[in-house]
Amino acid sequence: MSEHVIIFIQAYNAAETLNRAIESILNQTNNNFTLYVLDNGSLDDTRTVIMNYAGRDNRIIPMIRDKNHLLDTDKTLPLITFIDQIKFQYPSSCYFVNLDADDEYSVDFLEKMIDFVTENNLDIATCGTDWIDEKSGKIIKHKLLEKNIILDGQDFAEQFPIYRNFMVTVWGGVYSLELLQKCDLVWLRNAKYFTDTAFCMEAFRRSKRAGVLAESLHRYYISPKTVSNQFNTDWFQECKYLHNISVEFLLDYGEISKQNQDYLDVLFLILIKYILPRIQGASIDLSEKLKSLNEIFSDDMTRHILRYWDEVGIYSNKDEFLYEIKEWITMQDGWEKEYSTVENIISSMNV
Repeated sequence: MSEHVIIFIQAYNAAETLNRAIESILNQTNNNFTLYVLDNGSLDDTRTVIMNYAGRDNRIIPMIRDKNHLLDTDKTLPLITFIDQIKFQYPSSCYFVNLDADDEYSVDFLEKMIDFVTENNLDIATCGTDWIDEKSGKIIKHKLLEKNIILDGQDFAEQFPIYRNFMVTVWGGVYSLELLQKCDLVWLRNAKYFTDTAFCMEAFRRSKRAGVLAESLHRYYISPKTVSNQFNTDWFQECKYLHNISVEFLLDYGEISKQNQDYLDVLFLILIKYILPRIQGASIDLSEKLKSLNEIFSDDMTRHILRYWDEVGIYSNKDEFLYEIKEWITMQDGWEKEYSTVENIISSMNV
């Protein structure tokens, strides 16, 4: 029998999707697991769903919070609390897996991932993901490598652009408890909206050997209701924080190569492109939208990337990118009243 797996699902107002997530675990071909399901202060029937499943299967352990963690004074992340709780509770030979309350794993996820880990003596492994439109059920994209990769020593730096996209989310991975016992979770406490990435970077940072399985065993459902699709005034600062911890991660392996520095710059631009439509579509005054745009384009990091756009290998066209933003601004009703802010934004773009 394979080593025991501890699985954690955190649910908030997830009554409509939680069945899918739990069923994908109960149907695993490897059934040597304990599933913890947390109701994080839900206002719908999430708790009822959890308790019904727990009453039918003793491998499911319900965890209940009367109010969402964001309402608590310290706002401690449930993921941190849970890992701190179980990493010494179970033998170090066990493994940890996370799943979002609206996603699912293929039925052979645990079997294939644990086999991949044990056969290659890995501390951590991740796999591919299918991105699914929640409404239509259609696959939007595949996140998948062409072949398995194993990381050891300087491979973590030299192959960073190859595997980085597979270490940005907690789901889709298997982590040894022995590894988690070595992790310093302080990065998570400051990461806010990029908790997944901060956790994974710390785990990869502490691992001696890691791998990515070239199979898609996870299904990620995209919904407009998810937090990642909503505007937040802190998004840009969180993107900068993510960039900084990426730099720290790579510095552990020596001086950052030009290849990796260029790659980090491209990632930063991608994050900016990720934020822009959320600013544009937010239900806030135009003045607040322009304030957020001004924060982005007056920032030294953004200006650096715009200045060295061609040198870092960004293949999209800078002029077209900036033109679209300027055009959007001047199409908004009342932009003339915010002329000084608009002038600052456009001036910052001209580097």
